Amino acid sequence: MKTRIDKKPTITARRFTRKRWTPIGRRSDADRAVIEAVGLIAKQRGVSRAQVALAWVLQKQGISAPIIGASKPGHLNDALAALSIRLTADEIAALEQPYIPHPVVGF
Repeated sequence: MKTRIDKKPTITARRFTRKRWTPIGRRSDADRAVIEAVGLIAKQRGVSRAQVALAWVLQKQGISAPIIGASKPGHLNDALAALSIRLTADEIAALEQPYIPHPVVGF
């Protein structure tokens, strides 16, 4: 025996206010200044932001093998391209000047 339902379900559009966690989603105003500095240098050099960021890490003493977390071929391409980028002292200063250390959280 079939049962017929005469009422059509109503669908209500709903906006979710909870954002999915992303590193960019957690940035502060201080972080924006660093992101803008990375973007400016990347634009001037004609490379990606990831390449500039990785080049900076590679030029820091004590870092011999940064963990790149490549999950897509483009990530690996950026990492390999960063090996050939040598940032100038002025570029490094421009990247480090706006940085404000964050407290360690979660331990």
